[in-house]
Amino acid sequence: MVIANSDSNTTLVSLNNDGGNDKNLVIDQKIVAVGESGLLRYVEPSSSATSQFSSENNTTCDSDGGVQTELLISIPDTTSSSSSSVEDHVPLYLPLREHQQPLSRENHFELDADEYIARNYYSIDNNETNNCHPYSQPQALPSNNVLPGAEILKDSRERLLASKRRRSCSSGEEDRSLYVAQGERANATSEQYDVLMSDKATTCHILAFRSRTISDQEEDHLPLASLTHLDGPQYEECVRDMIREHIDYHYRDNNSRRKRTKFAEEEKKSEECREPNNDGNNNSNGNGKITIDIHVMGGFNDIDSSSSNITDWLMRLLARMAQEFKDQRVGVKLVVKTLVVSSSNNEVDNCNNDSPIGRGFGIDLRTGNVFLTEHETETTTTTTTGTSFNSSGPVPVLRSVRLWSRCCSTQSHRLSVVHTVKDVHDLWASFGIEKDDAIRKEYALFWVQPFRFRSIPDADLLLGLPDELLLQYTSTSPDVEEAGFCDELRASVKFLKHQCVAKKEDGRSYFGKSYDRPMVFSMRHDDDRKQADVQQQRSEWKKLAL
Repeated sequence: MVIANSDSNTTLVSLNNDGGNDKNLVIDQKIVAVGESGLLRYVEPSSSATSQFSSENNTTCDSDGGVQTELLISIPDTTSSSSSSVEDHVPLYLPLREHQQPLSRENHFELDADEYIARNYYSIDNNETNNCHPYSQPQALPSNNVLPGAEILKDSRERLLASKRRRSCSSGEEDRSLYVAQGERANATSEQYDVLMSDKATTCHILAFRSRTISDQEEDHLPLASLTHLDGPQYEECVRDMIREHIDYHYRDNNSRRKRTKFAEEEKKSEECREPNNDGNNNSNGNGKITIDIHVMGGFNDIDSSSSNITDWLMRLLARMAQEFKDQRVGVKLVVKTLVVSSSNNEVDNCNNDSPIGRGFGIDLRTGNVFLTEHETETTTTTTTGTSFNSSGPVPVLRSVRLWSRCCSTQSHRLSVVHTVKDVHDLWASFGIEKDDAIRKEYALFWVQPFRFRSIPDADLLLGLPDELLLQYTSTSPDVEEAGFCDELRASVKFLKHQCVAKKEDGRSYFGKSYDRPMVFSMRHDDDRKQADVQQQRSEWKKLAL
């Protein structure tokens, strides 16, 4: 990472065979009241908590200070006789503090979210494996402190880390991939891209959402996926915006579909058989509840705890949002599917350094499957039109410069939006191209949002540093950065130096005098990608003249 820059009422109850009145008595057998079904299901002691749980409110569940949140973990419903895949849920537990203060030397005896998740869901004790948390009090890992859903998260982690790594910078891949760099975010459906991915994350976290409703089973309603590359805990509004876009997407789409369906039905009915119009229903998604799957990967046991700080911030934010949805009866469930962060993404490398296992992450928009990505040295092909192919998307150096420009700005950090379903729809509509027109599926689109160029003090000094010193000055994880980090960083510094010093350019020639004109690029990707001229078809990101 570059520095510059429920509705669930799930309850565990115990069986008191002696007829006593102690409702909090904990014994070997457990029953889970699963989700909204209200069905009771036997749970093996190894996959359920052995401490006290209360159905009255979110009380402390164990000695580590965890409390029940409205974030959910999917579990298979073994009670269902249906052949279709059915999911029920148990709550995720986190050590939520009342005032959300950052951890300090004085209160570090309380586990942060990363330490809590590692101990209670993955049976990983940081104090036994590393010295990354110098103020932590040594404790033995409780053998009986396994929470409901732990086995599900463990299986998810094992599948992810064992998955075949896809090369995020390979121009020969058949998938239509949308690359999201550090400090960027995007959303898309499978009509526009096959895969969303990012890489080069050390202390950074890659966060992905995928949302669906019951109507997604119908062919013309597609799930929405989004992904971002977070380099710090300063993006609360951006993460909230990502979730709002999922809700708005399903609301707009289901509302439009409902109107079309009613119109078609009413055309066939006589006047006296027509149903009343219920479009005034203010349901947030227009057709049942929205389920948003959450996938998080990134971080490791770095010496400065940059990773665990991001983990702690992000999990608390997601828990607050899930609680807000329940309190406001919005009809949105947040379900944690993948949680491989910081301590659970850590390994010791050949140099005896803590290092991230996964550095790149992607999600398949068609299936919802997630996988690790592997960075490959990039090759850039320049065409006769002056445009270029780069597997990281168009103008990667220009986009990376944003990280340096914002470090000199007093404005709050914002994630740069490179692609959204709404922006795509609005752009095509401005050209008079209808939603069902096949041409929409033939082209990938990419946005570079406006920003001001800002010169870097002592740019020449930075450019003259050897790699070892450059890493120390510019990376949060200098010991574990991938090859190519210094070359890419120097390219960004040289670009800014040339623009700001030599050309006296501040970005207005790129983004308009008022910085209100984003750059929009297009690239053709159609169903003939296997033809011999595939390289030429995919090698041209063209800037649109808007």
